Amino acid sequence: MTATLRRSDATARAGAILFGASVALLGLILTATGLRLDPDGFGVLLGFSGAALLIGLAMKATGSLGRVANLTVIAAALLGTTLTNILSLNAGLRLRLPLVDADLRTADAAFGLDAVKLVEAFAAHPRLTHVLDLVYVNANWLAAVAVIGCGLRRQRPAQALICYAGGLLAVTVVSTLLPALGNIAYMGLGELPGLPPGSGTYHLPAFRYYHDGAGASLGAAHLSGVAVFPSFHVVMGLVIATSLHGTRLAPLGLFAGAATIVSAVPIGGHYMVDVFAAVLLWAGLMRVGEAPAARTRADRATSRRTAVPA
Repeated sequence: MTATLRRSDATARAGAILFGASVALLGLILTATGLRLDPDGFGVLLGFSGAALLIGLAMKATGSLGRVANLTVIAAALLGTTLTNILSLNAGLRLRLPLVDADLRTADAAFGLDAVKLVEAFAAHPRLTHVLDLVYVNANWLAAVAVIGCGLRRQRPAQALICYAGGLLAVTVVSTLLPALGNIAYMGLGELPGLPPGSGTYHLPAFRYYHDGAGASLGAAHLSGVAVFPSFHVVMGLVIATSLHGTRLAPLGLFAGAATIVSAVPIGGHYMVDVFAAVLLWAGLMRVGEAPAARTRADRATSRRTAVPA
């Protein structure tokens, strides 16, 4: 029981800290921009996720329904951090900080890379790009289910949650300070034959509403995935692949994870440097999440030793 509580507590701490930090960031951005959160849209879901997280933490504090409490915390943290950071990413555009697309292209060139040529190469294979598009638009759900699966199996749930929610929070902070249109929108490749509709440009209405407009409401009517540097889809792809590693679904996880990462450039409109930065971010978060994972292994070893009859 002690080992189980320790494993759950690591997940609970990660969920509570990341949810709290995400809410604090949203509050800071709302204060700085003067935008008003729509209580009838994401505001309701945000309140629901916060309440669910508190319920899960209360269940854990009383030691009741350990696995249910753990899954409640994970699901609430996933929902809450996703909602708050999507809101922060969009609202952060109202700060109207300078766009860094030219700098990102320069960084690509420094590595001898050209994301435009890569997009054009993928566009020559429309069947492939449509498969990538399908994976890209469902990556959030795939990653969330993969993290919840870690909670069900009790296989490094805290590490998986830290990589997903911590990765999203870090991407939100960096992308808010370093906003960009993205490779496809910046270079005018949105109408390139062979690319699915909206590739690299699906976020432009929301981008223009917040970055260029004067609307005062922040809600579901004007939200999209506006993060460019680093790429959160690359982080999610790595989370999907690693969360399913060692299970019967490992081949599916490897395919879905790899496809999510590959889709970042031709579908998401990312620069190559966005991909590299995301890999480094994920690697750092894996190291952060390794501490609770190591404690889990130690607890299991202790449990096995104490379970041996004298």
